[in-house]
Amino acid sequence: MRYVEARLGIAGPERTKRKGEQALDRLRTVAGRGGTDAALVVALLESAADTAESHRAISALPSAERDLWTSVGARFDKRTRLKNDQRLVDAFGALLARSVVGDTAMAELLGVDRSRVSQRLADRSLYAFTAGDERCFPRWQLVDGKPLSGLKVVLRATDPALHPLTVNHWFTTPNVDLEIDDEPVSPVTWLATGGDPQAAADLADL
Repeated sequence: MRYVEARLGIAGPERTKRKGEQALDRLRTVAGRGGTDAALVVALLESAADTAESHRAISALPSAERDLWTSVGARFDKRTRLKNDQRLVDAFGALLARSVVGDTAMAELLGVDRSRVSQRLADRSLYAFTAGDERCFPRWQLVDGKPLSGLKVVLRATDPALHPLTVNHWFTTPNVDLEIDDEPVSPVTWLATGGDPQAAADLADL
């Protein structure tokens, strides 16, 4: 838990410190259970820490630079930032809830050894993101307990540094350049119904 304590940076007034310590006690209880709940709590705490850091960076912008960003539509007011932060936290929590948490759980689902899961991640025939100390595998990449056909071709065309929410949105959102019976479909649906993986890969330069 020292890592989480460091990311939280508990300090300041005594009341704030007490509340932080109480929150950490609750976190220890949840984390001790393991599984999805623990991964979600740690991931959201890390997200909060990252958000706080970005807010400090925004506050440090020179006034002329802030004015320039404002002139092209950027909004730095606290209410807007908090609303956007909440949306991101909610979206990340929803993605985590729709994911298989941990290499062991994924190996059991696929009916393979854990080492095979690591191999698939290395050759990019599976996709995972990290939450806390666990790797999480979005379920959209699985059909009947098996990885989507052609997934490797598409994953290899995507930037591995992309945020998991960006990857999730692209794979699960209808794309006008992928059509079945004149209707746009998502890359996931495209692959699941036998579409050419290269056609999706050509669109994956996000």
